[in-house]
Amino acid sequence: SWQTGDGQRLPRLPGVLDLEGAFSRANGASVHRYLPLGIPADARHYVRDAIVKGEVRDIAVRVKGDLRHVATNNPAPGNEFRIAGMTQGVTMAYVPRALQPADQPAWPALVDLSGELIFENASMRVRDARARVQGHPGWQFTQIQAGIADLAHARVLVDSEGHGPLSAALGIAKASPVAGFTQHALDHAEGSGESALRLKLDLPIDDIDKSQVDGRVSLKGNDLRLSADSPPLGQARGDISFSHTGFAVHDVRVQLLGGVAQVSGGMHHKPGEPVPDVVVRAHGVATAEGLRGMTDWAPLPALAQHA
Repeated sequence: SWQTGDGQRLPRLPGVLDLEGAFSRANGASVHRYLPLGIPADARHYVRDAIVKGEVRDIAVRVKGDLRHVATNNPAPGNEFRIAGMTQGVTMAYVPRALQPADQPAWPALVDLSGELIFENASMRVRDARARVQGHPGWQFTQIQAGIADLAHARVLVDSEGHGPLSAALGIAKASPVAGFTQHALDHAEGSGESALRLKLDLPIDDIDKSQVDGRVSLKGNDLRLSADSPPLGQARGDISFSHTGFAVHDVRVQLLGGVAQVSGGMHHKPGEPVPDVVVRAHGVATAEGLRGMTDWAPLPALAQHA
């Protein structure tokens, strides 16, 4: 039911609403139209641009109270605002391209996203979702928690876990703003085999240049080459982390030069230097046969002849 305010304690408009209902389905790209006008226009436009297509099913709606204040994070007693439903086939551009600097690569959209979409008070959440990554076949995020705590000050927080080919995980890093964060140090990295990734994003929509990233790739016996002029690392087991400040290799155990080695290192920032150094060290035992196979690394093959 809806009624106007009394004109004294409450203004006559927009009035007071008490609504509870359900919808079987809705167009995901139209969800922004159901948000109260009390939510800032920029936040409603973010939802419009982020949810590109798909469906929301089994939608439950609860709106109660003074329509001026239902969509706030500190509603007055008796005020409620909640819309919740299950997404299906949704494409979500969690950082719409228009919000990014023109020279920055796009964050890859999530496609076929399924999970629970919740608007509650002034917040937005995607809970217990799974999705693929647009442009990176084979990669699957199987657990996604994402949200904006206050749509009036939109800051997207994403916590996700996924798995798929290592080549796809490297591709996501190379084709996204992560490449800039790592000074393109991984642009020529190659890998094969299955891997896992834990990825956290902190994306202030009004100041996207201050984005923060925290990712960790778990190697499970992968073959890996960090650059075109580096030796191949076989059966790699361990973690490689990356963030908005660079990347690091954490004591990864590998097969290298015919023996077994432990590899560590990453980017090192020197005070006063604008571009960090990349230093990767390996400690282990090499064999003469392994050294002879490194034809691109003179004088190692010649040295191996004396072994």
